[in-house]
Amino acid sequence: MGSELGAEIIESLKARAADAVRRTDMAAMGANSIEATDIFAEQRARLASRSPEHQDRVRKYLEGMNTPFAGMISNAAMGDGSQAAGLLGALGRLMGGKPLYANMDGRTIALAGRPAATLAQAPVSGAIIAWAEGELGFALPAALKAFYLEVANGEVGPGDGIYPVSRLILKWREMTEEPAGPQGQEWPRNLLPILGDDDLFSIDLETGRIVYWDIEQLEIDDDTPANDPGWAISFRSVAESLEAWLQAWLD
Repeated sequence: MGSELGAEIIESLKARAADAVRRTDMAAMGANSIEATDIFAEQRARLASRSPEHQDRVRKYLEGMNTPFAGMISNAAMGDGSQAAGLLGALGRLMGGKPLYANMDGRTIALAGRPAATLAQAPVSGAIIAWAEGELGFALPAALKAFYLEVANGEVGPGDGIYPVSRLILKWREMTEEPAGPQGQEWPRNLLPILGDDDLFSIDLETGRIVYWDIEQLEIDDDTPANDPGWAISFRSVAESLEAWLQAWLD
């Protein structure tokens, strides 16, 4: 089921956990992003520097757009940007408060506002691990247990970071209590999801390997049979162990 994490990688991960910018890929993206409202302000300043004739042509063009968002776009380009900011903020709330990003001219734009930079949660106690194992019905892999006990309660690693213990349990229940596949396929009971929303990274409870589930490989079609080979193809091994996977991220 894989060995525990080595002392050197634990120290490296602890350093990342104590760095609000570098603890996850998404934290780094947020720290290096620009708020959408700042982009709107840049565009308005650029437009304001042009001739009155040019500004008038832009205004007429925006007012003549055949879209229900014409007013919002005009407000973003020539007003105070409040309408667009309000819509993007509402969208962010609908997404559960998760950051929304876009790329523009090589810059990362935080559409619903830049997230606050925070540190990872402190490591958990042995009692929390025992509780989690009781909830799951099996022992955590040694490497994952070492991560929680010595590094942090999740929120460190690729993407958004490894799940905190509570979310680890919730995700396991989500994937196993109902069929996970579009044709009713059962989630492999040897795969414990540790990171991701739709596409998932899991640790194989039997081998310790990290397995990636690529949901885009699936045929979402009522006529697709339950034994469709796409289900098996959607799982692929990406690392020999949790330690190797995290080391690749650190590197």
